[in-house]
Amino acid sequence: MNTIDYIYNDIFLKELFPEGLNQNVYLGQIVLGVSGRLEIAIHTKQRPAKEIEKWGVWGKDYNVIVIYLSGTSLGVLQLENWEKVDYGFLSISHDQVANGQIPHIFTLLHIGEDWSIKIQSQGFGFGRCSTYFDNGKYVP
Repeated sequence: MNTIDYIYNDIFLKELFPEGLNQNVYLGQIVLGVSGRLEIAIHTKQRPAKEIEKWGVWGKDYNVIVIYLSGTSLGVLQLENWEKVDYGFLSISHDQVANGQIPHIFTLLHIGEDWSIKIQSQGFGFGRCSTYFDNGKYVP
């Protein structure tokens, strides 16, 4: 399974990235909310398989897509060297808990050479996308 398979409401993402997010990404923002809610902004320079007319032309109007995910029932948030976070590997995995009280735990890992982010939640859902052109001067 690819990373997108573990995201709820993934139909649009699968159209953009049918092979999954297989290039390094940048976890640009993590927003914590009440009752264990969170929003995650994943920046990718991976060219989409499908052009979206309102976004314009890849490489001319935009070269980064930001994917916003929402999470529920945040269980674990571990940050190591947050100030060094950059483009790196992203994975989402799924574990079933045997006690039956929490049926599913999803783990998002974003890792680099000397930094890491681990988020565990009962689920990650796709919310929306935005785009921008990164000419090397913008730091998300």
